[in-house]
Amino acid sequence: MKLKKEIKDIDLMLLLTTVFLIIIGLIAVTSASFPTAKKYNLNSFHYLARQSGFLIIGIIALLLILKMPRAVIYKNIDWLFPISIVLILLLWSPLGDKSKGQVRWLDLKILRFQPSDILKLSSIIYLSKYLARNIYSLKDRKIFLIAVAIMGISVGPIMIKDFSTAVVIGVSLFAILLAAGINKKQFLFLVVLGIGLI
Repeated sequence: MKLKKEIKDIDLMLLLTTVFLIIIGLIAVTSASFPTAKKYNLNSFHYLARQSGFLIIGIIALLLILKMPRAVIYKNIDWLFPISIVLILLLWSPLGDKSKGQVRWLDLKILRFQPSDILKLSSIIYLSKYLARNIYSLKDRKIFLIAVAIMGISVGPIMIKDFSTAVVIGVSLFAILLAAGINKKQFLFLVVLGIGLI
C-alpha cells in the first residue's frame, strides 16, 4: 500500500521521459552492437539482452529505493558523499583499471565498477541537502562559494580520468543551483568558471 502511494507521488512527465529515454537507449544499443556481435560470433541481440538485464536490475533498485524512507538517505549522505570521492581518488591507485585508454573502473577482484556512477548520485543528493538547508541565504557569498566548492570537489577529481562524466555531473549540479534560485552575478560566475575549466 505504501509502495502504491510512493508510485502515485512520482512526477508522471518525468517518468514518461525516463521511459522514453530508456527505449531510445535500448534501440541505440541494439543498432550499434550488431557489427560487434557478428565480429565475435555472438547472437545479434547479445548486447541488447545484456543491457536489458541491467535494466531489470535498475528497476529492482528503483523499487527498493522507493520503499526506503527519505530520512535514511538524507541522514547517510554526509558519509556516502566523501566515500564516493575517495573511490574516485582510488582510480590513481593500482586498483584503477585502464580500459580503452581511460581509467574509469575500479577492479577489486571480486567486484569491478565505475565509482563515477556512485558519485553522480551522491553529489546530487549532497548538494541538494546543502541548498535545502540554506535556500534562503544562497545570495550570501559564503553560502554560495561553499556550494561551488561542493561542485568543484565533485567534478575536479573525475575530470582528469573521465571528462565526459565530469561534464554530466557538472551540468547536473549547475541545474540544481539554477533551480535553487541563484542571481545573475552567480550565474555568470559559474558560466565563466565552467568555460575556464573546459
